[in-house]
Amino acid sequence: MANSVTDGVTDRLADRLLGLRAYLAEAGLEGFVVWRDDMFMGEEVRPCDERLAMISGFGGSAGYALIMADNAVVFSDGRYHLQLENQLNKALWQWADSTPDALLEAIKAEVIRTGAIKAKGDRLTIGFDATTTSLAKWRKLPTQVDDKAINWQGLAENPLDNLWQDRPAPHRSPAWPLADDVAGQSAAQKIAALQDGLVTSGHDGIIISAVDCVNWLLNIRGNDLSNTPFHLSFAYVPQSGAPVLIEGDCASYTSQSWQAFCADLGAGRYSIDAASLPMALYHALQKEGVTLVEEACPLYLPKARKNETELAGFREAHKTDALSLCRFWYWLDNCADITGYRETDLVAKLQQERAQADSYLCDSFETIMGAGANGAIIHYRAEAGKDSAIENDNLLLIDSGGHYQTGTTDITRTFIIGAADEEMRAAYSAVLAGHIALAMARFPKGTNGAAIDAICRAPLWASGRDYAHGTGHGVGHILSVHEGPCHIAKRQGPALEEGMVLSNEPGFYEAGKWGIRLENLVAVVAFDKDYLGFETLTFVPFEAKLIDKKMLGKAACDWLDAYHAQIYEMLAPQLADEGMRGWLAAKCAPLS
Repeated sequence: MANSVTDGVTDRLADRLLGLRAYLAEAGLEGFVVWRDDMFMGEEVRPCDERLAMISGFGGSAGYALIMADNAVVFSDGRYHLQLENQLNKALWQWADSTPDALLEAIKAEVIRTGAIKAKGDRLTIGFDATTTSLAKWRKLPTQVDDKAINWQGLAENPLDNLWQDRPAPHRSPAWPLADDVAGQSAAQKIAALQDGLVTSGHDGIIISAVDCVNWLLNIRGNDLSNTPFHLSFAYVPQSGAPVLIEGDCASYTSQSWQAFCADLGAGRYSIDAASLPMALYHALQKEGVTLVEEACPLYLPKARKNETELAGFREAHKTDALSLCRFWYWLDNCADITGYRETDLVAKLQQERAQADSYLCDSFETIMGAGANGAIIHYRAEAGKDSAIENDNLLLIDSGGHYQTGTTDITRTFIIGAADEEMRAAYSAVLAGHIALAMARFPKGTNGAAIDAICRAPLWASGRDYAHGTGHGVGHILSVHEGPCHIAKRQGPALEEGMVLSNEPGFYEAGKWGIRLENLVAVVAFDKDYLGFETLTFVPFEAKLIDKKMLGKAACDWLDAYHAQIYEMLAPQLADEGMRGWLAAKCAPLS
C-alpha cells in the first residue's frame, strides 16, 4: 500500500468523507465499500453514478474504495497507478493494487492498527450498496479476518447519495432499434434460439442482467451513456412468449421496474448470471420463493462471434474512421505552432473530424490524449484547465475511437512532435515489433488469449521492456468498446473463435517522460480447418520517423510495407486534397 501525490483535493471531498464516517458511526458500521459500478455493472457509468470519484477524487474506470473510521483506501490495477498518485489526496487516502487479497489485507491492517475495532468483539460489520454489487462479487468478499468474522451488510440506499448535494440528474432516454440489415440477424431469430435452449434446459425463463447481452438480443441501442450506445436495462425471456424489458423504455416491449418484475414473476425455475445480477434483485427474487439456477449468460459467446454482416460493418466503420484520423494527423503535421495547443484542444479537434461522417454516432470512449509524461499514464484523461500543452521533441499518445451506424472502432497511435531521440525510436520499434508479431500469428483452434499473449510481448521482453495491461480486449458491435469474454492477456480466458473482434495493443511507458501504445482492431479468421489467425481491421499508418527497421526483421518489414500499401490503396481515392494524398503517400512509403 502506498501514499499518493496530488495536485490538491477540494474541501468538498474532505467534507464528504467526514459525512460518510458520521453515517457509519450512527449506523453501527465499521466500514463501507464503494464500487465504481452502477446497477448495470458496465464499464461506463452515468455522471450521477460516479460515486467512487465523488468520494475519493479518483476518476479511473476501474476500482473501488474501502472507508473505515480512521483509514480510506482506493484499489485499482496497474493501468491506473500513476493516476492514483496524481488524483488522491495523501492526507485523506491511500492506494493499493487491486490484487485478489487486497481488500482483506486492508481490513486486516486496520484491525491490527485500530484498538477501537479490537474492543468491539468478534465481528466486524461493513456496508455496501446492494444495487451496485453483483452476486458474484458479493461471494468473493472476505468473510474472516484473524479471529473476527466480517458481516457484509447490503444497503438498499447508498449513503453517498445523501451527501452528494450537486449530484447530476439521472439521464434516461427511450431505446432505438438496430436494423436487421446492420445486425445481420433479427431479434426474433435470436430470441427463438434462446428459447429453444430454455426448453432443452428445462428453465421456465431467463433473467438477462448483462446489459450488452440485452441490447444485442433485442437489437436495440440507446443514448443513456456518453460513449456507449447502451439502453440501460435488464430483460426477462420466458420459455415461450414475448420478452419483458426491466428498467427499460422501448416501444417494442413491455417494461417494468425491477421491483414490480420480481413481485410479479411467480413460481418457476429461472436462469440467472451471477456475474452481472445485482444483489438487490437476487434477494428480491429469493423472497418470492422462485428457483434460481446460476449459469453464465448463454448470450456472451454468440454476441462475441460476429456474423458476416457485423464484420462487414466493422470494416466500413474503420474505413470511415481512418479517413478522420488521417485528416487529423495531416493537420497535426502541418500546424504552424502545435505547441500553442493543449491536450483538450486536440481532443476537440479529433472529435470534430470524426463527427463529419454521416454515420458517426459518438466517440467509443473518452479520448486519451497524452502529451509527453501524460502518455505514460495508461488511462489518462485530459481536463480543461489541468491539461498540458503539446510538447516539442516529445511523443504524443492518442487512444481514441468511434461508434458508427455500422460498427465500432478503437485505435491508438503514438506521434512524434519535433525530433525523436534514439530511446524513443528503440522503444517504439520494440512495441511495433510486438504488434506485428501478433498480427502475423497463426494458432490452433481451441487456443485462448493467454497462450498467445507472449507472442506480442516477446520482442519487448527481449529488450527489457513490458507493459502493465492486457494485450487485447474484445470489442462489441455498436456496443461496449471493451467486451468480454474474449481477451488476449496473461490471465486465462475462453478460446478465441472465428468472428471475434479484439484489440492488438502492446505498449511501453517511461514514467515522467512519455508513453507508447500501438493499437489496431483485428478479427479472428480461419486459415485452414485447424488454424486461426487475425485480419487487421484498422487502417492508419504507423510513424516511420519512429521506426528502426533493424529492430523489426525482414518478415515484419514486409508485413508493414504491405499494410501501408493497402492503406494507401484504400484511402487515397477518398482524399480530394492533392496535398493530403501526397502526405499519405509519404506516410505509406516502403521502409526500404
